[in-house]
Amino acid sequence: MATIAGKTAILVLVSAMMFTAAALPVAAEEDGVPVDSQRYLDLSAPIATVDDMDITYEEFYNTMESRIGLETLYDLILLRLCNKASEEWGVVVTDQQIEAVYQSYVASEFESEDIFLQELDRTRTNPNYIKAQIYMYLVMTELAKLQINPTEEQLRAFYVLREEEYDQDESVKLRHIVTATEEDALAVLERLDAGEDFAELAKSLSVNEPTASRGGDIASPLARSSLVSEVRDAVFAAEIGDIVGPIDVNGQWHIIEVQDQFPAKDLGFEDVSDQVLADFRANKASDPTILEEVRAQLFAGSDIVVHSDSSTYAYLVDLIDQFAATSVIEDITSGLETSGE
Repeated sequence: MATIAGKTAILVLVSAMMFTAAALPVAAEEDGVPVDSQRYLDLSAPIATVDDMDITYEEFYNTMESRIGLETLYDLILLRLCNKASEEWGVVVTDQQIEAVYQSYVASEFESEDIFLQELDRTRTNPNYIKAQIYMYLVMTELAKLQINPTEEQLRAFYVLREEEYDQDESVKLRHIVTATEEDALAVLERLDAGEDFAELAKSLSVNEPTASRGGDIASPLARSSLVSEVRDAVFAAEIGDIVGPIDVNGQWHIIEVQDQFPAKDLGFEDVSDQVLADFRANKASDPTILEEVRAQLFAGSDIVVHSDSSTYAYLVDLIDQFAATSVIEDITSGLETSGE
C-alpha cells in the first residue's frame, strides 16, 4: 500500500497526509472532564439524524475506522516504536528541529503559511499531526546515521565530488546596530562619531533583539557568499575596525563594525574529515531505501500484536509478520556505493 510504504519520504509523506488523513477533533472539556462523556460511551446513541433516521456513533466510528483505521493504527504503532528506539539509542529530536522541517516544507510547497493552514483546515488535519510525522521521520533518520559506517574510500570519494563545498570561503567578523528607519540610523552614526560605545548603543537602540543583547555581536564569522551584495561589498572593502553604513537591507538599516577578516582557504580531506563523515551519514540517511531498512528494524525488534480481527488491518498484520520473519539488520552500510554518489 503506497500510503504506508511512502511514510519515510518526508515531503511525499506530508503531502499525502494532507489529502488522505484527518485528525479527529478533541471533545470539549470542562475542568478536565469531557463534556457529555456519557453520550460518547453509548455507541447506540445518535450522532446525527436525517429526517427520522439516526446515524449512531457505532456506525460513525465503524465507517471512520474502515476509511482511516489502517493508517491511524500504523502511525500509532510507528510512533511507539520511534519513542522506544530514541530512548534506547539516545536519539534526541528537538522541537526546533521539527519546526525547521515543518517551516521548510511549508515554504517549499505553499505560497504562504496561511494557505497551508487553510489546506489543513480544509482536510481537517491538525498541524501537530504533521509535526508528529516529521518527528518520526527525524528519529528514523538519526537511527540510520548511527548505523552508517563508511570506509575511508567511500568518504574520500564523497569529498572529491564536493571538494569546493569544503573550501573555507573568505569571511568576516561583524557586529551591527539595526534600526527601523534611515533617520534613526544616521542619529546612531552621529553618536558613534561622537565617541559613544558601540555595544551600549546596540543594546539600547538596535531592533535586532538577539544581537542587541550581545552588544550587536554576530556570534560567528560570516562567509562572503552568505552576505547580501550591499553588505558584502561594503564590509570587504573596509579595514578592520571600520564602521560602515547605514545600509538598507530589506527595509531595515544596518550600521556595521568590521571586527576581523579571514582569507579564503583550501581545506584538504584531513582538515574536514569529521564534517565529511557527518555529511555522508546525513546524505545516505535521507535515502528512502535506507529509511525503509530502519523501519524494518523497528518492527522486527518489537513484539507487536494487532488484537482486532477486522479485515481493515489485514495489510498491517501481514506487514508485521513479514518483518518478524526477517533478521534485524546490524549495519546498513553494506549497500552503499563506494563512488560517494
